[in-house]
Amino acid sequence: MADRITKNILRIIEEAHKEIETIFETFFHHRLPAFIEKTFSPSTDLYETPEEIILLLELPGVDPEDINISINDKNVLHIWGQRLFPLPPLQKGRCHKMEIPFGSFSRYIKLPCKIESTCEIENINGIFKIRFRKKKPKIIEVEVEDD
Repeated sequence: MADRITKNILRIIEEAHKEIETIFETFFHHRLPAFIEKTFSPSTDLYETPEEIILLLELPGVDPEDINISINDKNVLHIWGQRLFPLPPLQKGRCHKMEIPFGSFSRYIKLPCKIESTCEIENINGIFKIRFRKKKPKIIEVEVEDD
């Protein structure tokens, strides 16, 4: 329940940010100043099979080399990187609408199980499919002595 409330709050904040950008663009006829860093949070889906964890990450226009992945000791995956603005700066033009997010991105995702330290990344039309092998539990052999 708390996770759903957090998502709703983040969605409301993101919508408010978009509204402020629209107001700024409407009244001042250009993008936000360069000193305001643009960030966004890509959409994700997380799946589990008996052998692996599969993460889908929506990032059209991002080079796989611009994606960074780490995992901490609490089993939280951190994915971050940057999507560059697709056009050269417009010197004489003005922006009428800007909805495509660009700039830096970051996501933290709590994984349902431990994973190996390597992964495979596949780009399918801007949807990155990231596959992590599940860690196999260590098997400990214990000899039981008969009395």
